[in-house]
Amino acid sequence: MRTVTISPAYGRDYKSLAKAKLDYAADKDFLLQDFDISPRPVPINKTQIDAEGWTAMIRYNRLTKIGRA
Repeated sequence: MRTVTISPAYGRDYKSLAKAKLDYAADKDFLLQDFDISPRPVPINKTQIDAEGWTAMIRYNRLTKIGRA
């Protein structure tokens, strides 16, 4: 199983991992930050990540922290 890193899309930011997880569970878009998959960030959501069989780590708090989705 591959683990990918995602960050909030469209200018969103989260102060806590709990809030980021709520939007992730609500299937909101995040940016895929995996250069092995794409040379630039691309929008992706939970449904697409699950379909690939990946797990996600979410960057939050101005991208300074990271936690499991």
